[in-house]
Amino acid sequence: MFQENTLHTAVLQGDFGLTKQILTTNPELSKSLDSNGSSALHLASAKGDLKIVKELVSVNSSTCCVLDGDRRSPLHLAAIKGRTEVLAELLGTEPGATAVLTGGGESCLHLCVKYNRLEAMKMVLRFLKRDDRLVDWKDEEGNTVLHLAVAMKQIEIVKYLLDNTTVQIDARMQMA
Repeated sequence: MFQENTLHTAVLQGDFGLTKQILTTNPELSKSLDSNGSSALHLASAKGDLKIVKELVSVNSSTCCVLDGDRRSPLHLAAIKGRTEVLAELLGTEPGATAVLTGGGESCLHLCVKYNRLEAMKMVLRFLKRDDRLVDWKDEEGNTVLHLAVAMKQIEIVKYLLDNTTVQIDARMQMA
């Protein structure tokens, strides 16, 4: 792993011109990780900087699936922060990123529910189209997104899942 480099600094500062210049000169920096295990794409996704995200994935889309030190991908961070435009860009570039799970076995949909990000969840579901297998995915604790939404009393999310997906309403939670 590397300490924060010039690309990480440019991204953190939201400096698109410098980011583009660095990537043009040294595209390999897009793969480098800082001391937290974060790529520049992790940082831009968390910040919601769509212009920089687009530039980074145009140089190297493989970083969409890289897990940081907290075992989260750029897609996970965008879901947590509710960055719908960034989610759309990442999913449009790397649709397989939805299959990447956190260290706790959570999907990006789990994170949308966990952080009460209805619009972000809708965006992810639009990209999944009718392939709803991810809505029934169970994290390491045996919870589907519906289990989480019910437990957290997120009525809008529960209604949306029931009305717009093929979520299994009779799936059982694992008991510890």
